[in-house]
Formats: sequence, C-alpha cells, structure tokens
Amino acid sequence: MTQTATIELEEFTMKEEEARRMWRQYKKATRMHPEDQHAEDMRAIYNQLKGGRKIIDIVKVMKKAGLKRNKHPRLAIARADFSTVEFRFFENGDLVFYSLNLNEWGQLRKRDVWLPGAFAKCDWLSDRKYNERLHMGMAGIGGVTICPAIPADIRPKGSLGRYYILWEVEKWKPIPPRDPYLLRRLTPTMFVVLAGWELTELERSVIAGRMT
Repeated sequence: MTQTATIELEEFTMKEEEARRMWRQYKKATRMHPEDQHAEDMRAIYNQLKGGRKIIDIVKVMKKAGLKRNKHPRLAIARADFSTVEFRFFENGDLVFYSLNLNEWGQLRKRDVWLPGAFAKCDWLSDRKYNERLHMGMAGIGGVTICPAIPADIRPKGSLGRYYILWEVEKWKPIPPRDPYLLRRLTPTMFVVLAGWELTELERSVIAGRMT
C-alpha cells in the first residue's frame, strides 16, 4: 500500500484564491509578452498553487538535507524514466545530477538537474587537493545509485520523461532506494510535488534485481 514519504520538504504554499488571482495576472502578462520567461515561469507556478499543489525549490531542499560525511548528497533527484543517476560537484559549488544512460552530452544536458551554487559556502569545495582529485576523476562523482520505481497506483499516464523523482540515498551505491517523491518540473529548479510513498521490501528487492 502506498504511504507518504518521510523526507522533510520546505514547501511553498498559498491560499488558492490568492494564487488564482496571481495566475490570472501572469496569464495576461504572458499573452502580452510571450517572450517573457519570468512571467511564464510564474504563471506555471501559480497554476499549480491555485489547485492546492505544493511547490519546492530543489536547491533549498538539497541545502537543508545537507551532505554526508564523505561529502556525498543525502538526497538524489532524477528524471522518472532513468534507471540510475550520478552526481558531480563543481568548484563554484554547483551540483548536477545526471544519468549515463544517454550517450550524447547534448541530450543529457536537457534531462539533468543542475543546482547552481547549492553548496557554494562549503570550505571543502575550495580545497586545492579535493579539486585536484575532482579534475582527475577521483572525487565529485560518488558512484551510481538506483532510481526508484513508481507504484502502479500513482504512476502518471503517458511518458515518464515529463516527471522527476526525489529520494533519500542510503549509500551512493547500486542499492535500492527509500522514501521517494514524485515531482513535475516547472522551472530549472522549481518542482511541483505530486505524490510521496515508501517502498516496501518486496519493491526494493525487485528494483535491486535490475542491477544484477
């Protein structure tokens, strides 16, 4: 039976009446100025808020969750049709989650989740030895972890490529995940929360079998 996931999220909410008023304003703005990407982003966000949905800023979520002792992220996010995901830090504090299921980098960039300045204030990111290891391919990439499967009762219709999954990573190794959330992307870093669940031991065993 599907249950609510246990990851703590800092969510943006608004009274539906107020969100509906703001949505109308930005809907009008996008008609008058279709080139205005900010207006389009706000229209999409208020469209979800007026329906009672909750919105998260994935950069803030990652910052709040923090890092493990080995400097690996506690959470992972990946497009829902990925089977595995990896991460990499950059010297400026950017964090990117991506999948090597795709061979062409141009296609990969359209599907990854890039978090600008997610951990820019962490001292270890500016450490010379760490960055030397990073450029040698010895740090920054924490290995592969398995992406969750979506239970049948909340699996959305159509292509899973329109959705993302956020979950807590027990270890950045090919082991089954726990406590995922189903999301849909609204802007590069803003997502609407659609559902949350806890994977049963049976489901985790089936997922683990995909890596054998």
